[in-house]
Formats: sequence, C-alpha cells, structure tokens
Amino acid sequence: MINFTSLIEGWINSIPIGNVYVKSGIFLVAFILVMRLVIYIVEKYIASFVKDTKTQIDDLILKALNRPIFYVLFFWGTRIAVDLLKFSETVTNNIQKILDVLIILSLAIIFVRILNIIIDGVVKKYAKKTKSDLDDELLPLSHKVIRILVFVFAAMWILTLYGVEIGPVLASLGIAGLAIGLALQPTLGNIFSGISIVSDRSIKRGDRVRLESGEEGIVHDIGLRSTKILTFDKQLIIVPNSQLANGRVINYARPDNKSRIALDVGVAYGSDIDKVKKVLLDCVKVVPKDVIDKDKKSAVYFTNMGDFALTFKLIVYLNSYKDKFLNEVKLREEVYKKLKKHRLEIPFPTQTIYVKK
Repeated sequence: MINFTSLIEGWINSIPIGNVYVKSGIFLVAFILVMRLVIYIVEKYIASFVKDTKTQIDDLILKALNRPIFYVLFFWGTRIAVDLLKFSETVTNNIQKILDVLIILSLAIIFVRILNIIIDGVVKKYAKKTKSDLDDELLPLSHKVIRILVFVFAAMWILTLYGVEIGPVLASLGIAGLAIGLALQPTLGNIFSGISIVSDRSIKRGDRVRLESGEEGIVHDIGLRSTKILTFDKQLIIVPNSQLANGRVINYARPDNKSRIALDVGVAYGSDIDKVKKVLLDCVKVVPKDVIDKDKKSAVYFTNMGDFALTFKLIVYLNSYKDKFLNEVKLREEVYKKLKKHRLEIPFPTQTIYVKK
C-alpha cells in the first residue's frame, strides 16, 4: 500500500502544474471519479454474479459494505492529497493521523457488519432448526459483544498511531484490574445477570411480566446491563438485570400462554346456592368462545361463609393471557347485571348492635 501511494504521488508530481493546491484538487476529484467508476462496476457486474449464488450472505455483505468502503477509499485519497500540499511536518502528521483514525473506524464498521451478517445468515439459520430458543435469544447479545470487541481493538490500533505502547497499557490494566473490577462490580453483576436470564430462559422478549414493585408490561429488550419493559401506558421501564434476576417476577407467558379469570362474588345470606351457581355460569357466555380454553370447563365454587356474605369464585380458563383483561372486565359487568336481574342481593359490610337494657 505504501509503494502504491508513492507511485501515485510520483505520477501527480509529474503533472506540469506548479500550484500544489491545484494538483491536490485535481487528484482528489480524479480519485473520487475513479472510485465511483469502480463502485459502479462492482454493483453492475459483481452484484449480478452474487445473485446467482445459493446463499444471500454475499448479497447482504456487498450491499452493506458499499458506503463504508467508499469512505475508506475517500479518506485514503484525502490523505494522499494532503501529503501533496507540503504543509509543515507537524501539520501534515496531525491531519494524516485524524484521517487514519477515520479509516480505522470505517474498517471497524466494515468488520462489525460482516460478522453480524455472517451470524444472522449462518448461525441464525441453524438456531431456527433447534427446539430450544436459547440460541435465538443469545443472537442479539452476540451482536452487542462483537461490536464492543471490534471497537476495543480499533481503539487499541488508534492508540498505537499516537505512540502509545499497548504492552505497558495491558500490563497496567492487569495491575488495576482489581480496582476496576470493584468499581465496575454493579455493572459486571448486571452483565452476568443478563446472561443468566437469557440462559435460564425464564424471561424473553415479548413476555408479559409483573415486577415485584407492581408494574406490569411487555419485555421489550434484554440488554447487557438492563432489561427494558414497555408498560401498557407506553412507558419504558429500565430495570437492572441484577435486580430482575434476584427479584420476584411474575411471567404470565410461562410455562405457556394460557391463563384464567378468577372472579370473587359475594351474595347475601339466604340466597339459593344452586341458583347463584347457575346465574354465574350463564354469565360466561359473554366471553367469546374462541378465547375460552376448550380443554377446561368453567366452574363456580362456594368458597366461604364470611361475616356478611356467601362468597363464590367463578373461574374461566383462557387460551392466552393477552385476552384476560378486557374479558375479565366484560365478565364482571355481566355478573353485576345478572345478579341484579335475578334479584340476588350483593351485600355490603354491616354490623348489628344489641343494646343491653
């Protein structure tokens, strides 16, 4: 690459123009036009070739790398153009280092995109064939880990450009590892808790959960440090993974999506028990049949003789927890209407006081 750069600079210096700024500008414009021509040829001929292959990985890689490669070549051409301007050595070195940093970051983006496409195209293909959904949950986590590792190596590369020796830096990191570990203990705890949550498969994206604090919502994302839960009021709750792993969480989607409505109903003493049961079961008709679990029948149980009421529990089994809230509201309204219609009294707390003469 260095010899090729020297060859280009020698060719430009042979141009019979005395103004270095004009030479530099001509070179940069010509370089951009050549890059555009090369990209056009790649898109027209190579893209048509990769379309005939059985896999789509090469198509995705070619499409994803179009712009980053253009930036790499553009920064490289700008670097050569700056060298032609014959600034002072300090100014030239500083500008070229900035351009080298931009080239390294562009290359890091290229590597991240290639690795992500390979993971999505190869690993994800086999993950779908497995019965376990553990690998499907680890895929988003692997994308984040790859991004972090690539940019860490890019940062180390950039440090070497500015004369920082990586060896002593890594040695000092080993010495300071204990202090850093103690300082980052909560963060590391959250990271390992996130891995534990995913590997344990107790919670995954799309599940409806209820936290120990009482909030309910849908799991939106499980990240390295925290889990995001979207409430039904469209508010995003960010919970540290360690708190989620160590706390008590109700997952309505586990072990399956099935749920039930358990409605407590109180009627006055003296009411006909059989009539109450019949009326309550008749109320179940308000719930759509496709929502009710056909494998389990709805039932009414006489559960308690309280201080001022006879308590019954109406249970309706549902196919999915997603249908519980609205149908529970409809069922509760229907129960109130039917009890009122059949003149079954719904008592309220009362006390009888006897006064001794």
